[in-house]
Amino acid sequence: MKDIERDNNLYNKNGTDTIPIIIPSYEPDVRLLDLLKNLDSCNIGPIIVVNDGSDKKYDVFFSKVKKIVERNSGKLLVHEVNRGKGRALKTAFEYVIHEIPQAVGVITADSDGQHTTNSIGSVLHSLFENPDYLVLGVRRFDIEGIPWKSRGGESAD
Repeated sequence: MKDIERDNNLYNKNGTDTIPIIIPSYEPDVRLLDLLKNLDSCNIGPIIVVNDGSDKKYDVFFSKVKKIVERNSGKLLVHEVNRGKGRALKTAFEYVIHEIPQAVGVITADSDGQHTTNSIGSVLHSLFENPDYLVLGVRRFDIEGIPWKSRGGESAD
């Protein structure tokens, strides 16, 4: 797969046909910052991160997250208590509906390194090319770095 390079077609700064990237996050590690930096360097966004009730010791970490996401008109949303991934996604969807009405779709990604910038870029290209379709990415569970809970839970029949 071709590496995703800085591509102004992936994020329309004029505000038309925008596709936000939504990332729910609970007590993340450096993998979230790495993903955000990569997305930012590729001009992919806006990025909406939901801090889903992480402990206060993560405040400094999330201040770094906020700086990165706001560079491309993104937003850091905060739940004061952990409400779960589903509620974090709903919070972000509600934000997009009310604050980014020009969005033609959204992409969701995890904060633990399961989704690469290239994978997100591929889904983004597919969604731009097929805006009336539901585009689903499929992860491979045989690669290094996929958390055990994701390997077992999502590949069980």
